[in-house]
Amino acid sequence: MSREHHIYALLKFFSNETYLNELLSGKFYCNSPEFYRNHDAVGVGDRNESCASSFRISRDSNTPKLSINGIDVEGLQTLTIHNNQIKDKWMHCWFAIAKPETDDDFAGLIQDINRMRKEFGNNYAVLDGVHIQKVVDALKSSSDKDVVHGHIGYSSNKNEWSAICKSLDYEYQREYRFLIGNCHHLETNNLDLNIPENISKYIGKNLPLRMNDANTGEILFELTPQHFKSLND
Repeated sequence: MSREHHIYALLKFFSNETYLNELLSGKFYCNSPEFYRNHDAVGVGDRNESCASSFRISRDSNTPKLSINGIDVEGLQTLTIHNNQIKDKWMHCWFAIAKPETDDDFAGLIQDINRMRKEFGNNYAVLDGVHIQKVVDALKSSSDKDVVHGHIGYSSNKNEWSAICKSLDYEYQREYRFLIGNCHHLETNNLDLNIPENISKYIGKNLPLRMNDANTGEILFELTPQHFKSLND
């Protein structure tokens, strides 16, 4: 996972404001990859989450053919094919904003934020890029599980898909992931980490987010729960 790019801020969108309030109170809600493999909502569901391929008899109509040493496997119920020895981990995901360097970068960012709001909701948490490590430190002090974090990659090659790389179809989500511990590939329960430290001093709720032109000071875009306005509107 990469943390090389300068991050202006992380955003996490919510359709249910209650979940946003729980995050601010210190509840770090993490889903398993299997949750996303079985979800069918646009933008949320991904049957290849954290893996090259998955089959579930309860979900899929066509059973794949599998042979081991030339012998066909019968009665296949589930199959998960992982890449690169990276197994399933609980995930907590955000949308990463880096300052655009070109007009095309800016147009792409506007388009992606609009799509995220449509698919995930208009309420949002905002985490300043300079405070990411402080939240990570709070996470690590609240759990004995390993915590890794950073930008994930995107690829059209399914042999690269894993917990740190998704299909190009999801590139608009610009994910910055917090990966917690390891979980079974059929795990459907979420993991709740309760952080006693007051992380609301690092994470804001529905704060107006503005990005200004470095040369002119002109507002390039402004985000609030009620609207998202850009210079091009």
